Amino acid sequence: MRRALVLVIRPEQMRLLEEAQTSRFADELVGHIQKFAPIQYETMGEEAVLRTTHIGLRNARAHGFRHRGPVRLYVELMFMFGTFFDTDPQYESVTCALAGTGSADEMDRADRLHEKAVNYVDHVSGPQHVYERFALAKVSELGYENGIRLAGLPASDLIGVLHRFYPEKCRYIRESAVTALVREGYAMAAKRGPSWIVGSPLLVGLMFTFGHGCFADPQYPWIARVLDSDAPTDAAAALEGLFRKFLLYLERAKTNLDK
Repeated sequence: MRRALVLVIRPEQMRLLEEAQTSRFADELVGHIQKFAPIQYETMGEEAVLRTTHIGLRNARAHGFRHRGPVRLYVELMFMFGTFFDTDPQYESVTCALAGTGSADEMDRADRLHEKAVNYVDHVSGPQHVYERFALAKVSELGYENGIRLAGLPASDLIGVLHRFYPEKCRYIRESAVTALVREGYAMAAKRGPSWIVGSPLLVGLMFTFGHGCFADPQYPWIARVLDSDAPTDAAAALEGLFRKFLLYLERAKTNLDK
């Protein structure tokens, strides 16, 4: 009687196989992002997109997503809302769909996540992105000279400023989320030192626009470069440079939306 051949795969071999599959899927997602978000892809470059995608694969697994469709959706939302959107208070109406564990309800949760994301975009960006375009125009017209007048503004007053610049978004994400984001921005400025306190409104504006994790987000390396290169005695120059880069980015974003 002939014995059956049993193939034994060692744990180390299995790990290498999984890593190879993950690497191939990441490369595939980079090609997908090139089509899904071509302007971001061009701005970031392939290496930064790949680095962001690997973060997405890791975080998607942490939320119980294993299938290719749900993981791809998760990565897409990162490029829409910011790499760390899953912990961002302004996207709680979307990320509530991530609740749950296990593979049994994975597809259902992905469907809900997609539905919540579409609903968010409909209400916040508006038809033909009209709300978003109008908000971008108002900030772009602010200019550096008027923008620095917001420096040192109390947190309670800044909440009102955000409502004036982007009322549709503030209404949709609710007051509690706006307040939480403002507090986070002011706490971050205070953590960087007394000379950064006047920059609290700018840090909040960056978080409100690019996500609360924008300071470590590989999608926006220009933010990290300015902050990381800042010397404690040169906060004013760093804030001015950051604000000017912020306005330039918003102007480009408005131009792309207009197209």
